[in-house]
Amino acid sequence: MTRLGLLLVGLAVTALPLAAQSGVSRFEVASVKPAPPPRPVGPGIIVGRASPPGSFNRMGTVASLIQLAYELQIEQQVVGGPQWLREDRFEITARAGREAPFAEMRLMLRSLLVERFKLVARSEQREMPTYVLVLARSDKRFGPGLKKNEDDCQSLVEQPRNVPPGATRATGCGSMATFVNTGASRQMGAPVIDATGLIGNFDWSYFYDAAGSLLGRGIEPAVADLRVPQYPTALQEQLGLKLEPRRAPIPVIVIDSVERPTPD
Repeated sequence: MTRLGLLLVGLAVTALPLAAQSGVSRFEVASVKPAPPPRPVGPGIIVGRASPPGSFNRMGTVASLIQLAYELQIEQQVVGGPQWLREDRFEITARAGREAPFAEMRLMLRSLLVERFKLVARSEQREMPTYVLVLARSDKRFGPGLKKNEDDCQSLVEQPRNVPPGATRATGCGSMATFVNTGASRQMGAPVIDATGLIGNFDWSYFYDAAGSLLGRGIEPAVADLRVPQYPTALQEQLGLKLEPRRAPIPVIVIDSVERPTPD
């Protein structure tokens, strides 16, 4: 079986057991309140703020909170439910009562969604358009904006140079799984499967055309600049990575029922 085939099988057998995991961990104290209208970045985006260890503070739609709780790449992996699930925003302020890794905080958020929003849902696999991230070059060489990280992502990543006006700059450090989950899938508006075979952490630094982008930092152009590449082209030219379109079975959360919470 090919590497991509194994990846797809892995996705199929790691469906999210919502009912089984919802009661694993709970916040010690949690507050749920309606949130103000969204800023221009978009109604579904979760806004977080710096929190002390053991605290959880997020603002977003219920669909975006489900996406966060179940590590879904895009909100479209939350299927069904009423329209307000994707429009009404809520502010969650909670404490675990102790220091807890964010992975455990996700489990606590799952419990909160069940208890406060009466969420009833199930995990399924559904075929949908996706992209597969592979190395673009036959010699497996990276582009100038991608390099192996040797210090566990402790140092700052150098900003891309010679960025044309109108471009969005993006830098980061982490695994390829982090890259596809936090960047590529959002930019493409579809799940992205990592099939690069790259292990460990990497620094990435690149620029691309993304007017109003949610990621990176935009630079207002004085005039249009044709040197600013579209996102897939930027990955290929600057990072040596390529996005190939596919259809594949992808984990989704199907909403059976959900209720607006009583504010507190």
